Amino acid sequence: MSCNTVVARGWESSSIELVCLSVQLAFSVLLMLVAESLLQCGCGG
Repeated sequence: MSCNTVVARGWESSSIELVCLSVQLAFSVLLMLVAESLLQCGCGG
């Protein structure tokens, strides 16, 4: 029983870390895309 709860807690924390990492990655990619489009609009006129 305790082993299962420990595994569940470990999986929970690791999944939360994965979610945080994927959110950060998606946010940085979105920022890059926005910056690129803004630069293209500014430079292209």
